[in-house]
Amino acid sequence: MAVSYPIPGNEYERNEAVRSYRIMDSPPEILFDEIGEIAGQICDCPIATTVNNWLDCSNIGGG
Repeated sequence: MAVSYPIPGNEYERNEAVRSYRIMDSPPEILFDEIGEIAGQICDCPIATTVNNWLDCSNIGGG
C-alpha cells in the first residue's frame, strides 16, 4: 500500500537550502554514528539518528 504525503509549496527552496549545506554524500562521521547507535539502544529501536547530522548517520538497523 503506497502512502502519499503532501508536498510543501516551498519544496524547491527547502531542497536548495539542504544542498547549500553541502552535507549530502559527505564522508561518515563515526562520532555521530556512535551517538545514533547509543540512542537506538536506549530507545530500543532498530533505527536511530541525530537531528543535526541525520544525512550522515549510517546507523541503520542497530547493532
